[in-house]
This record gives sequence, structure tokens and C-alpha cells, in this order.
Amino acid sequence: MKCTAIIVIFALIAGMASAAADSIEPRSLTWNIVSDQEMSRLCRRHGQTPGCAGLAAWDEEFQSCIIWTRSPRDADDLQRWRLIHHELRHCQQGAYHS
Repeated sequence: MKCTAIIVIFALIAGMASAAADSIEPRSLTWNIVSDQEMSRLCRRHGQTPGCAGLAAWDEEFQSCIIWTRSPRDADDLQRWRLIHHELRHCQQGAYHS
């Protein structure tokens, strides 16, 4: 699962790069797959509604983008794969949640 997720992430990033008109700054990325309870806790901690589906934030200490989402249920779970793409765009554009 982890290897598949990494491959999908690189494919999404490559797709974003080809479609994006703006330049992409080199960034490290950490993707955390969390439980519903942990996602709600993180949402509140970052000033979002407890039901938010994902977050992207900048870690100043490690100069890295961190993404939190729930796991896609399977390879065809387009809603959650689109969410991951949405959070990757935050990383690409430097527009992070607080």
C-alpha cells in the first residue's frame, strides 16, 4: 500500500507539473494517513471545521510540506484521491493551512 501510494503521489505531482503554468519550487513532502478521530483533531488544531477532509501545512523547522488525509478506500476512491491532489496543490503553490 505504501509503495502504491508513493507511486500515485509521484504520478499526481508529474501531472500537476505538466498542467501548471506556475513554477514548482522544490519541496519535501510528507503524507500522513490518519484516522477519522485524528483528522478531526488536526482540523480543529489548524483552525478548520472538525469535519475537514484534509490539510496541508508548512513545517518551518524541516522546510517540508506535510499533508494529512484519511486513506483512500481503494484505487477507485476518486473523492479521496482528488483530495490528495488538492492538498498537493497547496504544497505546490505555497498556500498552506495555518
